[in-house]
Amino acid sequence: MFFQKVKESNLTLISGKYVKLLFKDQGFGISKQNIDKIFDPYFSTKERGTQKAQGLGLAICHAIITHHNGLITVKSEIEKGTTFAIYLPAFISKKSDLKKPIKKQVVKPSVINKEKILLMDDNQGIRTFLHKVIIRLGYDVETCIEGNEAVDIYTKAMNSKKPFNAVILNLSNQVGMGGQETMKKLLEIDPNVKGILSTGYFNDPIINNFRAYGFSGFITKPTPISKLTEVLSNVIS
Repeated sequence: MFFQKVKESNLTLISGKYVKLLFKDQGFGISKQNIDKIFDPYFSTKERGTQKAQGLGLAICHAIITHHNGLITVKSEIEKGTTFAIYLPAFISKKSDLKKPIKKQVVKPSVINKEKILLMDDNQGIRTFLHKVIIRLGYDVETCIEGNEAVDIYTKAMNSKKPFNAVILNLSNQVGMGGQETMKKLLEIDPNVKGILSTGYFNDPIINNFRAYGFSGFITKPTPISKLTEVLSNVIS
C-alpha cells in the first residue's frame, strides 16, 4: 500500500492523492474473453446454481470501491498470474483529529415499526445480512429464496389476514424465478402490493423506470443501512 498522485486524465479518476493497494498472485490467470466480465454480477467460471458460485464477490467489491469514489483495475496473463489495483481517495488526518473519539453508527431499533417485510434473495449471505438489519430496524421479516416461494408465502399471508407491508425482491436470481416476474405475479394477486427492487446491476434500465414494472422503490447492493431505512420508510408510508 502506498500513496500515489493521479492526474485527471489517468484511470478515469479525479486528480488528487490516492491510496493504491496491489493484490498479486501467481495463479493460472484470467482469459481474455473473461477479463472484461469479472466485475459483472453473477459471472463465474465455477459451478453454477449453487452457493459455491454466486459470482457476486468481485461485483460487490467493485460497487463498494466505486461508491467511495475509487477505482479497481485488473491485469492478467495466462500461466503468470493476476494483479488487482485498487485506488481510494486519500484523506490526510491532522494530529489533532487522532485525539478525537470516533463516533460509532448505531442502528436503533424502532419500537413503533412492526410492519411485516418479505425478503427474497437467492444469495444466502446477502439474505442473512439484510434479514438481520431489517430486524434491527424494528420490522418483522420472513425470507425466501425464489419467486414461486415468495408468491406462495405472500398469498398465505393475505388469506390469513396478516399481509406483508412490503416485499424486497432480488432482480436476477440464479435459482428459480427472479424479481421482475415475481412482481408481475404478485400484482395479479394484490394490485396494492408494495415491492422494492433489489439489484447489483447499477446500470440496469429497470432502475430508471422501476415504477413501470410495478415497484414502489429500489435498493442497490451492497445497500447502505441509511438507504435501506429510507426506502422502507417511504414505501410503507
